[in-house]
Amino acid sequence: MGRRIVTKSDIVPQSGLESGLESTETVQMQPDGYFDKVIKYIPGDIVAGWTTLLGLTGGVGGAAVSGIGGIAPTIFLILLIAFIALTAWWTHQQTKDPKAGPGLMAGRPATTQIIISTVAFLVWAFALGRPFDQLLPGLYNPQVAAGILIIYTLAVGRIDPRQ
Repeated sequence: MGRRIVTKSDIVPQSGLESGLESTETVQMQPDGYFDKVIKYIPGDIVAGWTTLLGLTGGVGGAAVSGIGGIAPTIFLILLIAFIALTAWWTHQQTKDPKAGPGLMAGRPATTQIIISTVAFLVWAFALGRPFDQLLPGLYNPQVAAGILIIYTLAVGRIDPRQ
């Protein structure tokens, strides 16, 4: 299973000869369902990297005395921006059009999926708390962040990308 979301418009009947099967057989491919889309939209690998970074710097489960785990909030903001860019790039790499062939810019990019996954990372990072609880003191609310995470994660599974 690839990372790119498969929609009804992506499914093209293939003859058995092209797929190595008997000529009377065809390859059955199904569009991704709700749960498949949720899994493919959420960049779990990037979220895991961010969570690990927070854990290594004391940004999860520990009170920071100086900045966020001893790291200045500005550095955490720079790391957050880097992870946002990484999410967009990684999702682009993982969702290249399989019908397009090799090459960096080959085929149509999964723009909708890239945008949704990038925002999903930001929502998950926001729900984890750091650095938002220190960058937005008085404005950050963990219950609201958790609510946004639940709503966003459940809602994106209803979106069918056009490309």
